[in-house]
Amino acid sequence: MKIIAIIGLIMSSSLVVDKESGMLIDKNWELVKANCTGCHSAPHITSQKNDREGWIEVIRWMQNKQGLWQFDADTENKILDYLTANYGLIDERNVQKIDLASGMVIDDNWELVKASCTGCHSAKIVIQQGADRNTWLEIIRWMQEEQGLWQFDADTENKILDYLSKNYSQSN
Repeated sequence: MKIIAIIGLIMSSSLVVDKESGMLIDKNWELVKANCTGCHSAPHITSQKNDREGWIEVIRWMQNKQGLWQFDADTENKILDYLTANYGLIDERNVQKIDLASGMVIDDNWELVKASCTGCHSAKIVIQQGADRNTWLEIIRWMQEEQGLWQFDADTENKILDYLSKNYSQSN
């Protein structure tokens, strides 16, 4: 029964993506899609990572240099809320940084995890999980038994579990 739950964890996603644009469906996503994809493809928007101030700078630059219309304050705040929540960086005063290529948190052993996981599936599968250390271990064991994932030595496995449980647990 646990294996079925783990498979469900891997296959399901709490993130829902608009199939047409590839944008995360979240509060205010339609407002962003309507105001941004007229000039840009969604991947151009979603591949950028900015904190709120960075997104404000992007909007001001487009308004001053590219002729983007002025938003009313409410519309601009909703757009900024969506972009910051879904395509933002963690505040630079925090230690965490995001790898722009994978979207993974840059932290101890992140390159090991990226190399070990993204050979078979997208980093997004890892990012969306939100599992505790024991569940991450169960997921690894399932992938080893059912999907052909190689065995890790104890040190490597502990580094992977440390990274995953710290950065992609239910509390994060």
